[in-house]
Parts: sequence; C-alpha cells; structure tokens
Amino acid sequence: MHKHLLVTVSDSPSSIDGGRFVGSFFRDKSCKLLENEALQNAGRFLEQSGFSTENTLCQYRIKAMSTAKDILREAERGKYDAVVLGRRGTTRLEEALGSSVSMQVLEKGRSVPIWICRRIASDRTGVLLCQDGSESSLVMADHVGFMLEGAEEHGVTLFHVPDKKSDGSGEIFSRAREALERNGIDASRIAEKEGDGRNVAKAIQKEAEGAGYAAVAVGYSGTGKQGLRSQLSIGSVSKKLCYDLKSHSLWIS
Repeated sequence: MHKHLLVTVSDSPSSIDGGRFVGSFFRDKSCKLLENEALQNAGRFLEQSGFSTENTLCQYRIKAMSTAKDILREAERGKYDAVVLGRRGTTRLEEALGSSVSMQVLEKGRSVPIWICRRIASDRTGVLLCQDGSESSLVMADHVGFMLEGAEEHGVTLFHVPDKKSDGSGEIFSRAREALERNGIDASRIAEKEGDGRNVAKAIQKEAEGAGYAAVAVGYSGTGKQGLRSQLSIGSVSKKLCYDLKSHSLWIS
C-alpha cells in the first residue's frame, strides 16, 4: 500500500534532513511525496535517491496563518499519513519560548503523526517503538506497522520502561504486537526489550544510541495525568526526546 508523506522544506539547510531521512529509510521508492529554490532542491534530492518524478509533487504555499498552522492545514486537507520536518539545533531561547516550527506543530495538533528528522547515518535501520500502555503509544504502534508494511529491511523493537507499580510489560507488548501484525508485520521482525531506571527519556536514548535505530517512535502523552493541560501540550518524555535525540528520526503520534 502506498504511503502518503508531506515532506516540508524551507530556506534553512536543516529542512532538507526530512527528505534525506525519507530517501535513506525507504528502499521501496513508491511512497508519494509532497516553486521556489528550496522546493526544487528538495525535489531533485528525492528523485536522485530513487523516487520517481510521478511520485514527487512539489507545492509552494504563501503563508496564510503561521507556518505551523499552514503545515497542519495542508496535512489535514491532503490526508497525509505523516508530516516530515527537518530539525535544526535548538537554542536555549528557542527552547524557552517554544519558537521552533517543529515544536509549534507538535503543540498545535496531532491529527497526523509527526516525523522530526535530523541528519542521520544512512545505514541505520529499524524502529524503536516505545510503549507505556497509553492510547497514544498504541496509535503509534498502528502507524509504525502501516509505514513498515513491505519495508522488510526494518525490524521493530518494542520498548517499555516499567515502574515499581507496573505488572510488567507482557500485556503492553501483546497489544502493540497485535497492532503491528494487523498491519502485516511478521512476528519474526518484532523484538521486545525492557529498559530500567527512573528517567524514561534517558532509558530510551540509551537504547536508541546503543542499537543504532533509524527512528524512535513514541506517543505524545503517557499514562499519567490526563487533565486539560496534559491534553494541550506534548508529554514530557516526547518533548525531552525532541530536544535531545541527535542521531535518529523521532516519530510522535
């Protein structure tokens, strides 16, 4: 089944990192991708990496609202499977103000999964699928299964960091496996691993760096408080990973 990706670019050199990730991650170049100089350069890069001209549509949009809102509106209008963003280094001031486009997109809405990409080694493979029992992490399991269906070069490692009150990872892994297999991922491509420690974000980073995954996939919220504030902002683990992951694509649903 074709995947429909919205790959965003700008005049910033880091914005092409989303296109670089897509070009190296998928061996099957049948994904459908969506003119100023930045668009022309991005289109040429994707075609050089193997995507056909017919599957690469470059569109220029004049800003109607904010950049983040325009991206989300285009994503909803085009019914994309994911929005792909490049991610430059974030200054302390940007972090304090939440002023980067990628953070604004995450904060404003999640009707479609967001991929935040830095420049990574092209030989990285596989997805670290982080699960915590929350509905958003299960939604991400379904997304990973859909995106990796047919991408046999990539395996999936289910990752959970249990706390002292947890009954273990068995049920959490079982539900995630079901979502993956429902999307056509063979059981032989799925592994399971538990992390440890109080700091979940650090445990995820340690596993990601040690095994050299291409992408880390998480739900935007955890199983903690579900009040209004929690619903309007991305979870602390997701936000920490967004700032600190340097060598992986971060997928957030």
